[in-house]
Amino acid sequence: MSEKNTTLSDFASGSSEEKTEIDRPTKSTNRDDESGEYTTPNYEPTGEELASVHEIPEKCLSFTVTAPFAHFRKIETSSTRLTYGLPPRTTLNGMIAAMLGLEVNSYYQLFDLTHSALSVSVENPLRDISMPIKHRNTDPDQMKSVSGGGLTLEYEKHPSEIDEGKVHQRVAHTMLRDVRYRINIWLSSEDYYNELKQLLETGESHYTPTLGLSECLASIEYHGEFSPTPVDGDGAVEVDSAVPSSAGTVQMQANTQLTTEQTPAEMEQVDDGFKTRRTTAYTAYQYREDAGSLPVDTDYAATVDEQTVIFK
Repeated sequence: MSEKNTTLSDFASGSSEEKTEIDRPTKSTNRDDESGEYTTPNYEPTGEELASVHEIPEKCLSFTVTAPFAHFRKIETSSTRLTYGLPPRTTLNGMIAAMLGLEVNSYYQLFDLTHSALSVSVENPLRDISMPIKHRNTDPDQMKSVSGGGLTLEYEKHPSEIDEGKVHQRVAHTMLRDVRYRINIWLSSEDYYNELKQLLETGESHYTPTLGLSECLASIEYHGEFSPTPVDGDGAVEVDSAVPSSAGTVQMQANTQLTTEQTPAEMEQVDDGFKTRRTTAYTAYQYREDAGSLPVDTDYAATVDEQTVIFK
């Protein structure tokens, strides 16, 4: 096995002196792993693959999330909302944070790459449709009210009453249909890890889990807690999960469609006169849209509930 970041095992064994308590709201700090490979830039996305791949955790919680529709907007799209096929790590972090009942912008340190490990697998072949969606306009300058009988109704002005260029239009969204993703998650915070475990066991959630958009309601199927087992042996390993591009080399095969996506990996809260958030780093994944496995030359594969995955 090649040398890897030891932060995860330190936290899991309790030998690390670093605090695991999460302070909210999170403030921006620079972080280096022990190999010096990874530093969070000051609110500027790197546009590059994060080099460090997490060590295999000693335990993880495993569940499947399903939904009739999902949409993970590609950050480079505007008028037409295209979607990633694989949920970005930041999207899954937000979904799990919602299940835990954490406030917006309060959980970024909890899910950063030195405090968590996650793998995601596509379990249903991906298919998409184009769906026009019109969002309700709440701009006061484009609304008018009518009062009567003790009631006040607000509705959008007719396009002829709105300045040219401000007319609200329908936007085409690419929506994924009947999605199913298998998630394995480890958190360094024992309190939050145990709380998430209890919520999964009881089928409860503080807020309704969604996949990308608030309209894309999701269901959770809990599989249990597992101890990932490292995969030993020479040669390629058949990996069921998405493969971080820095985890190894995917062996190309004939008649196999390989998809590569670079998606947001970490976010931090900023205060530019008002509290907001910005992506600080990205990571690239390779996977098959038909939910098949990939042969990978890697030292980071592990078995979880009879599936071979790679954490990051």
